[in-house]
Amino acid sequence: MDEERLPRIRRLMPEDVSGVMAMLSEITEMKGQLPLAEEKWRELQDSTLNADSQSGYFSFLAEDPSPPEGIHGYLHVRKSRSRWEIALVVHPSHAKTVKETGRILLEQATTEIIEQGGGEVQLWITDPGPNEDGLAGQFHLEPSRDLYQMGKVLATEVSTTLPTRSFRPGHDEKLWLELNNRAFPSHPEQSNWTLIELLQREAEEWFDPHGFLLYEADDRLQGACWTKIHREVDPPVGEIYVLSVDPAYQGHGLGRALLQEGLAWLQRSGMRKVILYVDGSNLPAFELYRKNGFLIEHVTKVYRGFLVPEGSEEKDSEGRS
Repeated sequence: MDEERLPRIRRLMPEDVSGVMAMLSEITEMKGQLPLAEEKWRELQDSTLNADSQSGYFSFLAEDPSPPEGIHGYLHVRKSRSRWEIALVVHPSHAKTVKETGRILLEQATTEIIEQGGGEVQLWITDPGPNEDGLAGQFHLEPSRDLYQMGKVLATEVSTTLPTRSFRPGHDEKLWLELNNRAFPSHPEQSNWTLIELLQREAEEWFDPHGFLLYEADDRLQGACWTKIHREVDPPVGEIYVLSVDPAYQGHGLGRALLQEGLAWLQRSGMRKVILYVDGSNLPAFELYRKNGFLIEHVTKVYRGFLVPEGSEEKDSEGRS
């Protein structure tokens, strides 16, 4: 890339949010894939965070250096528990320059992370190719996880067998949290949900308790299928948002039955396409979805490494000094 064509990189300001959202929405329409995870999308829209550099969240954007100017790259950084998470998005029309744009964005982000003490870093990139793999390698980040977006078209009527009921806001939170945290004891994102996190979802515009299906038997909540409808795309797309089965009842077909309940509810709501996300290492869940007609549509790769301030001890791949 010629030097005069290098992207202009600057920190995201509150007034930039609408422009970034427009770029992300355009990518969603083009690729049928949400370029940012839900939590990151919510943080981008939060003007309070965008105005506070000490919030554990910051972002940079890349702009074209000459007319017609416009945002074509976005890098989102958040402090999540004990690690830094970075999401890199470059508009598909700039795919040939992703390595240079990404490099400059990552240089800005890693500099700031080091200034804030460094630590474990996870870089999330969707559908990466050789350029993205090489970019991650420049920053000593190695592949560590694959997150699959799987999809299915609901071509025939979905049959169901379970007597489920709808989630009751203000009543079922504790019950569901206990179930979900038993079902996902060590999942990087799904485990250890708190009441605050659940209430945040309930406050979202998309939340519909009628599509949050609970199955109880023997006076115990045994499983749940929480669905979501993405109305930001046209036509809208359904999602199996969280499918949780109590470990005591796993391995007996309950997961499949709950999946069918969720699919049937989305179908009755007018959805013809349904997506879900599953970790590539979760083979039982992956096989469940594959056997029920879901196919891999997109892969988000997570690259992992450590950033340490100059003069600090290096850490190995497991984070040990």
